[in-house]
Amino acid sequence: MHSSKIFHGSVSNADLYPIRVINNGFEVGNMKFTILTVEDDVAIGETLTVLLEKYGFDSILAKDGSEGLSMIDAEKPDLVITDVMMGGMNGFELLAEIRRRPGMELLPVIMLTAKIDLRSRLHGLELGADDYLTKPFEFQELYLKISNLLNTRIKMLQGPEGIRHKGFEKSEKEAFLNKLESIVDERMEAQDLKINVIAELLNMSLSTFQRKIKKFTGKSAVSWLNDYKLTRARKLIRLGYGTLSEIATKCGFKSLSYFSTSYKQFFGRNPSSDYP
Repeated sequence: MHSSKIFHGSVSNADLYPIRVINNGFEVGNMKFTILTVEDDVAIGETLTVLLEKYGFDSILAKDGSEGLSMIDAEKPDLVITDVMMGGMNGFELLAEIRRRPGMELLPVIMLTAKIDLRSRLHGLELGADDYLTKPFEFQELYLKISNLLNTRIKMLQGPEGIRHKGFEKSEKEAFLNKLESIVDERMEAQDLKINVIAELLNMSLSTFQRKIKKFTGKSAVSWLNDYKLTRARKLIRLGYGTLSEIATKCGFKSLSYFSTSYKQFFGRNPSSDYP
């Protein structure tokens, strides 16, 4: 897109309402959603990003379809807003790639277009677009479309008693944690195993890794790593794997005294008391 015109009028705080749905005790208003905007006009992309962040979203920006696809794989956004006409991979091609990816069938996609012809809109809908906006548009309209799509997505992932189905979000969590644990297990004895090294091995930026581990475990990356090593150490102790010093080293602790102190703080008992 190559026009700096995107909005009619102005955006008022009073016009926008929190995204909120209460269904069987599940409240969307307490969640933090990530929205990816794919837009090759820098000014428009940055404007949308600022507005989305202003109204409570985590907002990330890609300059074209190829970068957008990479960010979808890395960041796993909850919704994508993409321009149709872009250099390189355009919006239609990006949408087709999204729908080919396993687990992305439910990812909401809103397409922005300057084209008002029916054929263009039908093509996007055939590829799996969830909604369309023709530029210029009111930001309030975009906001409400986002709200409706996210609320619908949450309801689809909920079971009849407020429990989520085994949808792509759970699969994403399991895949992330399985890969993370595998990386740590292979390198646990390395006492200099750092968070930035793990992020690199996961092919993620440090900030993305930290955000994901917080999202899926509720812990910081450092806390998760320490707790994971302690949990592994407890299993080895209960199996009688070796001395405390050997197990501490096996699990990446440089100091036996630090290991023992951390173990007691985490489990509420001395490590020696867990031997069979």
